[in-house]
Amino acid sequence: MDLAKLDVRAAADDGASLHLRSPFTNEPLTGEDGKAVTIRVLGRDSARVEEKRQEIERRKAKGEQITDKEQGIELLAVVMAGWSDNLGFDGEPLPFSFKNAVRLLSDPRTEWIGEQVAPFSLARRNFVGNVRTG
Repeated sequence: MDLAKLDVRAAADDGASLHLRSPFTNEPLTGEDGKAVTIRVLGRDSARVEEKRQEIERRKAKGEQITDKEQGIELLAVVMAGWSDNLGFDGEPLPFSFKNAVRLLSDPRTEWIGEQVAPFSLARRNFVGNVRTG
């Protein structure tokens, strides 16, 4: 068995789709268009996640005050690589951007999104479909 074929970094970099669920009923969420409300999530082994960790450490070394909560939000926001077009916030469409991901994760009304994104990103099994064994 060639273990190099189980490239967790490449699988994590490809990302996987997380179907958001209601924080109240755990039912899968759908938009007004009837389609799934999804977030494209990178795995914990992604190069982007490691780059963000290093960036935060450099900022701290330069004296920037970053709370644990702020650090966690930034790391979760970088794990979010995109979302479906039917995701809205405060009655308006919300196009994907790192800034908008931070906005959602920071708002007390939608902190539950991070509660779904974090464990999804941490579970390597969610990215097994990205493994190239051939």
